[in-house]
Amino acid sequence: MKLGAETAVRHYVVRNNGVKVTDDGQKQMVTGHIAVSEDGKSLGTMYPARWFFRKHEEQPTTEVAIRRSAAEDLYLVMPAYDVNDQSMSLQVVISPLINWIWAGFGILVLGTGIALLPERAFAFALGRVAAEASTT
Repeated sequence: MKLGAETAVRHYVVRNNGVKVTDDGQKQMVTGHIAVSEDGKSLGTMYPARWFFRKHEEQPTTEVAIRRSAAEDLYLVMPAYDVNDQSMSLQVVISPLINWIWAGFGILVLGTGIALLPERAFAFALGRVAAEASTT
């Protein structure tokens, strides 16, 4: 994507606002500034990046920009870039219902915890009826 170029992916529109290079002493960071909008409404800027650590110069790390929602997650990955002309290649991935997987896992953990409780923990639920009492 060239500087200022827009691309539509499903109901998202992503626009390249440039590539910035910064340094914090431990690493050099090449960060893409991507404006994201959904159905015409601006969602803000996302920042996928490549980090080059000084002590580990053999492989850079890829920092994925993630926008989470209940319905789907939007992932932006910047595998290649050119700082001189502010262009980049951008991989856009939309994964539906990812947060529901985590919610299901939480319910599974809760159910497992209840199943592992000792039986005496449920003693309060047993009703005791006197022997001489008649029940119907």
